[in-house]
Parts: sequence; C-alpha cells; structure tokens
Amino acid sequence: MKRGVLWNPTDRTGGPVDDILFALRKSYPGLQVVRLSVSHPADDDNVWFISLPPDGPELQLDSLPNGRPPFLLESDWARAQTADIEEAIEQLSEWLRE
Repeated sequence: MKRGVLWNPTDRTGGPVDDILFALRKSYPGLQVVRLSVSHPADDDNVWFISLPPDGPELQLDSLPNGRPPFLLESDWARAQTADIEEAIEQLSEWLRE
C-alpha cells in the first residue's frame, strides 16, 4: 500500500468523493482506503488508494480539494476521468472485479 493514512468509513471530505467511497464500501465490504499523506500543507493530499486485500488490484482516485470533481481514476492498466459520481463508481467497481 502507498504512503498514507487509513481512511475509515467515518472519515469525510465533505464532497462527492464521500459518496463514491460509501458506495464502493457497500459493494465491497473488505475494501481498504488509504489517503495520501503529505509532508507539506501546500501539497495535494486529495488522493485515495483503494484496494481489496489480500491480492485485489490497487486503484487510485484523485479529486480536487474537499473531494470535488473532476475525478481522475487510475489502475495499473487504465486511466479515466469523469465529473460524474455514478460513472466514477461504475468504473472503479469494474476495475475491482477484474
């Protein structure tokens, strides 16, 4: 897992990324989410690493501050960008099933 802090189900950004993570956790109960931890306050920490331990894929979700769109979605084999919450959930879910 990447450098960061475990992002618990009760942790919130106050933005749409909360809805994405909530939906993914509902569909994948073992989902692990880690938020990038940065050393300088001006650095971008709006990056979440999403995985299904022990050997599921590791995905990356990037957003604007406060979990706002657009969302950059990444896996080891693909990349997508969307401002739509449902589309982000659908794409990440598809990759988690691969």
